[in-house]
Amino acid sequence: MSLKRQAEQRKRAKIRAAVFERDRYRCQVAARVPDAGRCFGALTPHHIKKDGQGGGYTLDNLVSACAHHNERIESDADFARACEAVGLLDTRAGRVRELMDSVDELREELDD
Repeated sequence: MSLKRQAEQRKRAKIRAAVFERDRYRCQVAARVPDAGRCFGALTPHHIKKDGQGGGYTLDNLVSACAHHNERIESDADFARACEAVGLLDTRAGRVRELMDSVDELREELDD
């Protein structure tokens, strides 16, 4: 594996850890979407805006979601709309949501 690839993986691991810490290791879908149901599976970083829409693997574009809810967002259009209504999904290009007040603080920690 190239050094560049290893550095990218370390950066992504730091971002992932910061997302989980910021979200207090809780699925934000279950916490914010009414009637989302119970969580199942491992906690995963969920993209608010997909890479193809200009989103990236960044602190302000990721939230913690259990594997079940992450998959449900992809497979259930009504559920995806409910997630968008509370800021957990952004299907419009060019819009980035501020997820929590601590994002700037965590971003500074990542730069260290």
